[in-house]
Amino acid sequence: MTKEQKLQTIMEYKGIKDIEVEVDFISDLPISGQSFDEYEKIKEIKERFRAVVTRKIGVSPNVLKGCDTDDVIELMETIFWIEANGENEVKVVDGKIILDIPSLYPYLENYRIMKKAAELNMISNKSYIDWKLNWNRNTIPNS
Repeated sequence: MTKEQKLQTIMEYKGIKDIEVEVDFISDLPISGQSFDEYEKIKEIKERFRAVVTRKIGVSPNVLKGCDTDDVIELMETIFWIEANGENEVKVVDGKIILDIPSLYPYLENYRIMKKAAELNMISNKSYIDWKLNWNRNTIPNS
């Protein structure tokens, strides 16, 4: 799913047909001739835009982070970088990818609990989706 599709799905879920967003960031971010500086400035522009849009629709800015899951190249690059950390391991067992990422364990345990609560109707499906859209708002930095 692309970031655009994620955004559209969230807006449909929340019943938002259209949003007006006004962001003035070009005026204070002149692009220089150096490629790394340009990359950093474009990255900052994207982050500001993401923050404004997600604030407008009421979800965590992290919801639109990460790779587009439809883009196999982006997904593979993400897997390579996960493994580059050194403490993480990527395995292929019986054609399935296994990601061993110790820092992720507490988050996955919380996810397992919330998913089980939704399956057992201890929380509504709406509450579960709202939790997924905002789970990291207070636990993971936006940058």
